Amino acid sequence: MYSQKVLVDRGGKKDFNWITLFLVCRPNHRVAIVDSEGKSYESLDDFRANNELLDDDDKISIPRDFPSVEQGRKLELITVSGHTSTPWGWYVGGGVALVVVAGGGVWFYRRWRVGRDWPDEAPPVEQAPDGPVQEDVGGAG
Repeated sequence: MYSQKVLVDRGGKKDFNWITLFLVCRPNHRVAIVDSEGKSYESLDDFRANNELLDDDDKISIPRDFPSVEQGRKLELITVSGHTSTPWGWYVGGGVALVVVAGGGVWFYRRWRVGRDWPDEAPPVEQAPDGPVQEDVGGAG
């Protein structure tokens, strides 16, 4: 097990601090990342997507080959976001937009269809017969 200090730039707060991540060598020669809360991650992408230590606005400076436990390597640092948003927000937003567009299309089609079923001219009004109209008022019969 190795420890790796990671420099964190806390978003718009102009605050820098260090966190420690632990790198655990597995028998299959893959390196797992373990954070200070004991949560394990398979890769840097997994850590960035699922950690609860960092926010979307945070930036971290790490070695380019992170997570690597090789000694004596040339250290080259890169800066990446500390946390990446999950894509489910895009799926929900896209789903809502799709429902709105489909609903609007159905509504428009029905309005258009109803308008086409009516003849261009109003039907003629039936004329009353000539002569006086007698009404039956329910009298004796």
